[in-house]
Amino acid sequence: MSGDGEINVLLRGQSNAQIFAGNGIYEVEQQLEAELGVKVNILAEFGTDTSTIHSGTAFLDWDTNGEQASLIRYLDAKPAAVRDNPTITVWMHNEYEQKGSASEEQWLNEVRADAALVRDSLGQTAETTPYMFVPVPYNYGQNWEWLKGMEELSSDPAFNATMSEAFTGTIMDGDGYANSSHMGAGDVSLVAAALARDLSPVISELVAAAPPEVALPVEVAPEVPLELVTGMGNDALVLYISQDAYQGDAQYSVRVDGKAIGETFTANALHKAGTFDILTLYGDWNTGSHDVKVMLLNDAWGGTSDTDRNLYVESASFNGVAITGAVQGIWDDTSGAFSFTAAATVNPEPVIETPTINPEPVLVSRDIDWDATSTAVMAHFNDTGSWGNISDFYVWR
Repeated sequence: MSGDGEINVLLRGQSNAQIFAGNGIYEVEQQLEAELGVKVNILAEFGTDTSTIHSGTAFLDWDTNGEQASLIRYLDAKPAAVRDNPTITVWMHNEYEQKGSASEEQWLNEVRADAALVRDSLGQTAETTPYMFVPVPYNYGQNWEWLKGMEELSSDPAFNATMSEAFTGTIMDGDGYANSSHMGAGDVSLVAAALARDLSPVISELVAAAPPEVALPVEVAPEVPLELVTGMGNDALVLYISQDAYQGDAQYSVRVDGKAIGETFTANALHKAGTFDILTLYGDWNTGSHDVKVMLLNDAWGGTSDTDRNLYVESASFNGVAITGAVQGIWDDTSGAFSFTAAATVNPEPVIETPTINPEPVLVSRDIDWDATSTAVMAHFNDTGSWGNISDFYVWR
């Protein structure tokens, strides 16, 4: 294992898995960590092109409709330190199989092929990547071939799977009435407690089987803040970042509206020292609200608050205006979210300059002294033999 007693729990499935991902899976995380003293990393995401959960989809179509590729992209993007951990897959797929017509053999072939891809992405074998099938009760459909397949794989040591009856006793009132298609709030807590109970011995076995690790000395990152700049555009999103360093610096990524801005960043400033890095992200964001997600990519925990790698957003601003709600601690890659609003650009009224109009020239009327002018003309004629231009000889009074 990459960390001392670290375990990944990968949640995958359809709409009920999405509901459970809201709070229930983190209740499981807290219960297991308190009971076993291990660090549990929850791997769950929906609504993006790197999701482990896809509502309203049939598992048997995941390999052709893109959901399987989305799941593998999610796993491939995880740091090696996370992928190296033993990983339990919690499986909440069966709605469309129950109302479909697939045979047990078809279901088994798809699951085995899918599991091979998951284990290949993690770089592990079945021994450290057990599956836990969690059947969800639906009030429609009579095809139980998928259930037979779950039972067969759970009895196959080479595949390494178990069954959980965590939904036993649920009301399924998430749609406003009992026995509907979705779990309600009370069901979420009930399933969380039962699932934590069923996962506990599986995790204990994985931890016991892991080779002992030599504790490394705590590394203290230099307290020299960094100033990082990435992206192109007219808008500036500025994040002030610090970290709790443990066995190395915190690495993180930033997404705006689901799109990654830049690559992987490494924090340098220490939270306890009161310093922070300044990360400036340039882009062009349209008028309106935009969602920001800051993901800690290499969470690590050594069992105490002093041996825990965390990330902090100390503050943030957009185009020089502070963002409310941005300040937060980020403990793993499922936390760290806030939003900002891009205001409409107001163009100033054009300034119309009044042209300067030069005044008309003023003509001054004066009298000509014809006697003097005549004398000047005659003198010119006598000297040159030419009359010339008379206007050249005007004499004014």
